[in-house]
Amino acid sequence: FVTPGFAPDSASNPELVTPMRHLRVSAAGLTTTTDLNGAFSFPTLSSATPVTVDFRGPFNNVLNDAGAEYSLTQTVPANSSTTLTMNPASTALITAQGNAFHHVNLLRDWVRSVLPNDATADFVMTANVNLAQTCNAYYNGSSTNYFQAGGSCVNTAYSTVIAHECGHWLNDRYGLGNGPDGMGEGNADVAAMYLYDTPLVGQDFCGPGKHAAASERLA
Repeated sequence: FVTPGFAPDSASNPELVTPMRHLRVSAAGLTTTTDLNGAFSFPTLSSATPVTVDFRGPFNNVLNDAGAEYSLTQTVPANSSTTLTMNPASTALITAQGNAFHHVNLLRDWVRSVLPNDATADFVMTANVNLAQTCNAYYNGSSTNYFQAGGSCVNTAYSTVIAHECGHWLNDRYGLGNGPDGMGEGNADVAAMYLYDTPLVGQDFCGPGKHAAASERLA
């Protein structure tokens, strides 16, 4: 269960079941990743086996600053289809982890969709979520970082905010820079705006209808 659309996690924008692409799946000493539809298989396993999933993959490593990282283990019968539902209780601090994982992967896949031979976004982006601070998110050169809800602001791990911070990382990898001239902030905004086809970055950042321009709120 992750937050849909461009608005943050809230009672008026509840979590929805969403396929998790590029998700690491482990079973019986084997590891695979889900496809774009969230599907996976272990064709060599012939009996019921515990399967573990967590918010890690080839492009993503989500770390939870408020406690242990979320994982789910479920026994899956052989030769049949089973759905593993992560975050079934729609817990907010877990939703932030799922959001970070999901939207980082969307941005990576968008880069590939525009330029199929461009591997610039093919690396593991570390995302630290649920930091015990409020009203901001930032990129520090080696990770993106998102704050818990509070101080009149929402949990900042959602759609365009995640894409904006990862846009800073792509600025570095493309050699565009994140200097004081404002171009870095503008290019990071563009990553979010183009990915989601929306002019709003940070929709409802400070509550319903109270949007935050990235240059004002986001580092």
